[in-house]
Amino acid sequence: MSQNNLAYPYPVLTAYSDDVQPALIAQNVQVGEMQIINNDYVLPLTLILEDPKLLQLIAEGKAEYMFDVNCPASLYRRCINSDNNEVKIDFPFKRVSGVAKIRPYVIAKTAFTYQNPTFHPDYDNESFEIEEGDVLAIFNEITYDFEINYNQLKAFSSIMFIRKAEDENEKDIRYLMDEPKIVIILPVDKFAKYQQFKADPQYTNAVHASLAQNALLAVLMQTNWDDEDAQEPLWKRTIRYRVAHEEELMPYNDLNNLENLVMIAQKLLGDPIQRMFDDFAKEE
Repeated sequence: MSQNNLAYPYPVLTAYSDDVQPALIAQNVQVGEMQIINNDYVLPLTLILEDPKLLQLIAEGKAEYMFDVNCPASLYRRCINSDNNEVKIDFPFKRVSGVAKIRPYVIAKTAFTYQNPTFHPDYDNESFEIEEGDVLAIFNEITYDFEINYNQLKAFSSIMFIRKAEDENEKDIRYLMDEPKIVIILPVDKFAKYQQFKADPQYTNAVHASLAQNALLAVLMQTNWDDEDAQEPLWKRTIRYRVAHEEELMPYNDLNNLENLVMIAQKLLGDPIQRMFDDFAKEE
């Protein structure tokens, strides 16, 4: 459920509303590096909360942080309550798959009368009767894809694979987009030449600059980026993740902008054209 569309009968601190001012900062959840401990995935999270009144309520035991953890593919769901803004979310190894969603909140631990100097002036210092479990703050939703190998995100092999055509009469290079990785299908003769070049490191960057970058750009431009779906191919989810989380890719997060796609293709492959030119310069 999208929390952005919910209306509450009292002011709730968020990043997208001015009911409480100042609003949460845009990057209000910091995500650490996933670890595997005792057959559990463990994901460290840090919430950024600066509202004095809410911090006071948490310190007094009247409010707490709550993390709604949901993994639709495996029907795994749980809520984690904490008085600390730094937590480690553990996921049982055998009970999660696909994409997990984590939505953090501040909720009331008990009933009390709520008045906050940071309410929008339109509330005219009004106070509200809060009940146990009421939501007081909503942080950004965090997603984690358990099928992505985050340690190899920048490797060519994490999103692309080159395969020989099964039909010896096939003459054109084709791309498959509905498999976990983008598949580049080479005609038999071209695949044999690719195998020769692949074995020589001095040609790796030239292959990436020509074959891989052209294929990636063609696929990016043919892809519908409007509808995000947990069932979409792994390569597509991997690219979404990288664009959303890597600083050098964040400026190009509008995936419907063709100029952005050109830059994304270059950066996903580590600027292979420049690397190719650098290789040529070494040979001179």
